[in-house]
Amino acid sequence: MKQSKMRVKRWLLCGILLAWGATISAQKRYSLDELLEYGEQNDRSVAQAQAEYDAAKAEQMLARTYFFPQIQAMAGWGSVPKPIELFDINAFSDVPIDLNQYLPDGIPLPDKVPHTVHLNLKPLIPSELQRLSSLHLNSIWVANLSLVQPLFTGGKVLASNQMADLALRLRELQLSRKRVEGREAIEKAYYQLVQITEQTKLLKQFSSTLDSLYADVQALYQEGYAVKSDLLELRLAQNKALRAIDEAETMLPLAEAHLAKVCSLPLSEMIVPADNTESLAQNAPMQSRPAVDTCDCEGTNANTRGQMLAIAEQIAVKEQAVARSEMMPQLAFFADYALTNPSFFDASHRKTGGRFAYGITLKVPLTGIASGYFKQLAASKRAMIRTLEREDNGEMLRLERTKAQTDWKNALQNYIRFSSMRKDAAENVRLSREGYREGVTDMAKLLRAHSTGLETEQGYIEALCALYTADAALRAANQ
Repeated sequence: MKQSKMRVKRWLLCGILLAWGATISAQKRYSLDELLEYGEQNDRSVAQAQAEYDAAKAEQMLARTYFFPQIQAMAGWGSVPKPIELFDINAFSDVPIDLNQYLPDGIPLPDKVPHTVHLNLKPLIPSELQRLSSLHLNSIWVANLSLVQPLFTGGKVLASNQMADLALRLRELQLSRKRVEGREAIEKAYYQLVQITEQTKLLKQFSSTLDSLYADVQALYQEGYAVKSDLLELRLAQNKALRAIDEAETMLPLAEAHLAKVCSLPLSEMIVPADNTESLAQNAPMQSRPAVDTCDCEGTNANTRGQMLAIAEQIAVKEQAVARSEMMPQLAFFADYALTNPSFFDASHRKTGGRFAYGITLKVPLTGIASGYFKQLAASKRAMIRTLEREDNGEMLRLERTKAQTDWKNALQNYIRFSSMRKDAAENVRLSREGYREGVTDMAKLLRAHSTGLETEQGYIEALCALYTADAALRAANQ
């Protein structure tokens, strides 16, 4: 019987060890830099912005082609089943001739002599000339090469290229902004996970401290130096600490899943942050950030969103130039070479021949002036809308940056305040425990000291992570 119980215990111990080993192997420690790198490589919004940038680059190269001549080649075959009669050869088979025209005036022909003679002249016509009377086009081959070089387009080509350059710059800024927003989201989720992890560790340490304190008080109670109510108060404090641990452990997988999502990791990934309270405190962002004028949309010190608003306004202005060009005359040089069989210049013989032509064309949009006017009017209104959006959003960006700067300053002051409070709280716990051992401090005061110390440590962890989060938000607002 004892041997069977031992076997069961051994199997249970093996199962516990295997489960613990599987849990440890499933967890992976990530640093913030690793998560940022992985998130940027797998972020779908960044990939979409990169594709839009590549498309804008291709459109820029397309706009460059408008400066060069447009060359086209064409080849074709055709057939005319019925021959084309250039002149009626059969008309020479019966040619009427009036003989009176060939007699002197006043000398008539006798009545028995016919006045009109019908002659057959067809045999007298050479066979080559008879063949040329009809043109047979039962097989026609054509090859054509044409060139058109725009000389004047009313500024459309130049404005289109400038729009393509601005659109490429806009996509570049959007790509940069997507990366900034992705980094900010990852940093916030990371520091949130660090906060919950550290607070969970702190609660477990506090629970262990209460367990140790309970053992000490129980020993004092057995010796007659403590009362039973002290043990009851400690037991209530232990239960309260266990509930807090359960709540923190419930939030921990949610924070891990949120961080995995923003990093494009599998949601089942068990992430363990490489940082803790000590490492974060060593590199706390205590230095203020340089000021950025969010309304200086065209300056080198402007952030990406301000520049994006200015570029959108410039694109709308170029759209006016494109609409205006549709009301302007279009001047172009053209050249054309055609190779045909039969030849243009000798269609009677089945020979291949070519012809070359060139010139200048002028196209004046008579009925298109009205439509061009309304297009330009619509483009001007869109430009006005972009101007108003830039002004309104510029104010919003300034307020957002001011708020981020204020939040960072408040977070820094809060962190400094809790850093100084930690020492006082730790000293208060030490003095309360000594006073309880000496009998000058009751259990309620001792528990209040421990609770105050716990709240101070929790506030310190929260203030430290909030400082990093505010610093990330401020850097994102400045970029």
